[in-house]
Amino acid sequence: IDQVIPLMDQGQPLKVDPEGIARVADGFWIASEGASVDRNELIKVNPAGEVQQRIPLPASVQAKFANARTGTGYEGVTASADGQTLYMAVQRGYDLGKSQAAILKLHLPTMTWTSALYPLEQHSRDARTYWMGLSEIQLTADGRLLLLERDKGGGEGRAINAEVKRIYSVNAADVVDGAVLKKTLVRDLRQDFNWLHEKAEGMVVFQGGLWVVNDNDGAGWTRLLNAGKP
Repeated sequence: IDQVIPLMDQGQPLKVDPEGIARVADGFWIASEGASVDRNELIKVNPAGEVQQRIPLPASVQAKFANARTGTGYEGVTASADGQTLYMAVQRGYDLGKSQAAILKLHLPTMTWTSALYPLEQHSRDARTYWMGLSEIQLTADGRLLLLERDKGGGEGRAINAEVKRIYSVNAADVVDGAVLKKTLVRDLRQDFNWLHEKAEGMVVFQGGLWVVNDNDGAGWTRLLNAGKP
């Protein structure tokens, strides 16, 4: 670590749950996961970490959730090269009874929101306990959205239940209202790299490599993996 940028809002520490970050020309966008649907928020900070803009999840998107108190929210944000369009991964879908997650798109100049559905895998033995969700999203230069998808299996004592730790891609151009996206497997971390940690949580394309890191929730092992070219 060679630099730390504290996130501040009007001189006070920013008290949110930042789950994703996207760098743009004039700062960063932070995706904050809400404890409930209405608490999801996009936050723009300048290079010094000072809040410039806060964008809550609009009522039109909140209304798509089967339950407004659903504990699911942003898990990642990525920006187009011109900084005008943001894509967000919602960990699970609008209806927790369906094996879908949601991908949101926000065109900043017009504040136009778009949402599409992402088909999730299912755990082969216990889909309820080891439910599936998205953990990260990244936009590539060739117009693909990379999604980090994982089940709740894995970790110390539960590694045998780790099945789905995968990176898929969808075409960013396919994110239109109501679409069910077609995904393509990019990497199977469980199969190819023996990934047994539960929370494959962070992902970035860096110097031609696709890097993944887990969230150990403050305990246990941390793994940083270069999974090769995306």
